[in-house]
This record gives sequence, C-alpha cells and structure tokens, in this order.
Amino acid sequence: MASLSASLNSVASLCSGRDTWRIKVRVVRMWEMCPISEPGKPFAVQMVLIDAEGQRIEATIIKSLIRKLFGEIVEGNICKITYFSVVPNLGVYKAAKHEFKIIFNSRTKIVPEESDLIPLYGFDFMNSAEIAHTNGESENLIDVIGLVTAVSREKQYTKGANITRMIELQLIDDRGSVQCTFFGSYVDVVTHHVQEDRQAMPVVVVKFAKIKTFKGDFVLQNVMHATRILWNPEIPEVLAFRNRLMLHRRKLLNI
Repeated sequence: MASLSASLNSVASLCSGRDTWRIKVRVVRMWEMCPISEPGKPFAVQMVLIDAEGQRIEATIIKSLIRKLFGEIVEGNICKITYFSVVPNLGVYKAAKHEFKIIFNSRTKIVPEESDLIPLYGFDFMNSAEIAHTNGESENLIDVIGLVTAVSREKQYTKGANITRMIELQLIDDRGSVQCTFFGSYVDVVTHHVQEDRQAMPVVVVKFAKIKTFKGDFVLQNVMHATRILWNPEIPEVLAFRNRLMLHRRKLLNI
C-alpha cells in the first residue's frame, strides 16, 4: 500500500529521490550518539519510528539541527513529520530492516499527533533457535523475550587497557535458551530490577540488542544507549509468551 491516506505516506513506501514526504509515526526508541571521550556532547540523535502498518525505520537528527528539533520529539509519542531526506540504510547493527533511513533537514516539520492504531512498542522478536541460526552474525539489532533463569554476579571484562563492568542473564523460551551480556550502565539497570523484583523467573524483553560471538558462544549484547530492557512489563506480548511457554511445557510432559 503506497499511502495511508490522501495526505500521508506509509513508512514502507519511503525511498530516496525526494523530500516531500509526510508520515505519521510513533517514536519507539530515541538516543544520543556521543563520542566516547565526550559523552555529553552528541554529534547526532538516532531514533526508530513505526507507523500504523507496523513498519519500522531509522531516523537521524544531525548535529546542526539538534538544538532546533530535539525538543520537538519525545520517545513514545506520536507525531506527523513532513519534509525530510531519505537515504540508503547502510552500515552494521541496523535498528530497522528498512532499506532506507530518514535524515531530518532544515525544512523538516514535526507536529504532535494522536492515534490508537500505531503500536506502542513495535516489537520484532527473534526466538532462541533463530538467534542460534545466525551463527553469531547479524547486521540487524533484534528484540527478544524470555524467562530469566539465571543472573550472574557483576563481573569485570578486560580488553587491552580497558576494564568494563558486565553482568549476564540466561533467558529461555519455547525454542531453547539464549545468553545476554550487558556492559557499562546496563549493569545498574539489571541489578536494580533484580533487587526490586522478587518474583521468581521474571519475563524480560530486550529491545535493540546485537548478536555477537563472545567467548565462543552466541550471545546478545547491549548497544550503548540504544538497547532497552523491559522487566516484567504488563503488556499483551508477555502474557502471550507465558501462555506459549506453559503450553510448550505441557507438551513436553504429555499433559
């Protein structure tokens, strides 16, 4: 479908060659891109947008426009965006599978909107079997949902002269298990949830994680500032996952 209405374009229809686009989307993730040596000085703002058809696309605010546009976009909110450039989506660890990505320009206009049709999270889940099938190599960031069966103590990972904090989670689904390794500030996020949530084996959703080979195993790792961890969220996807896992267990036990 080329357009959602007479005045709006679908995310799926976006391609390079023009900037007279009009889309209505939700900002499902938004983060600053900063130099390692200057964490408080972003050179770009990256985000992932989704429309009512469930199509995701990456978008970028370049450094010269951050002051103008950054305050007009809020993660989780819906807006209508008009006039922007569309370029090929190149590079590794893409946050959306769309062939193209959006670059905001000096003509870009952003207007707050409302809609009950646009997904709140826009998950694109991979199960443990699909993750294993990648052999530790994927150019796309992924979403995963799983039951937490183990949490490591905080560790230190040394690479060259750099020492980084890390923590590991073991997740299971109805297809197997997957190891998650979180670094840096994500250690505090996991530790906080473990300490605050006393429920045995909570369900965790990890959004925008990368698949890597780490110490000989296929694992999920965080992408700094992009990855999001949802711990026991009260959302339909978690309820459906628990039901699916229970059904799988009953099949294994021949109940």
